[in-house]
Amino acid sequence: VMDLEAEDPSDDVQGLPEPEEMGPKAVAPEDPETVTPEDPKPDDMQGLPEPEETEPAEEPSSLEPKPADEPE
Repeated sequence: VMDLEAEDPSDDVQGLPEPEEMGPKAVAPEDPETVTPEDPKPDDMQGLPEPEETEPAEEPSSLEPKPADEPE
């Protein structure tokens, strides 16, 4: 009972234990401006911060459809 009570109030009272999961998700539906730069990726703001990660990320996915077929 102590474990559940400590986690429940901790998330509600502090709300900062997992700002990565609650932050972007909780702010997205509330602030459309905050989700804009994250949704379309930093393409509008920077766009050139990591263009290599966006390109290769899609290439290996389409080129290597094997790993996706194996788990299925």
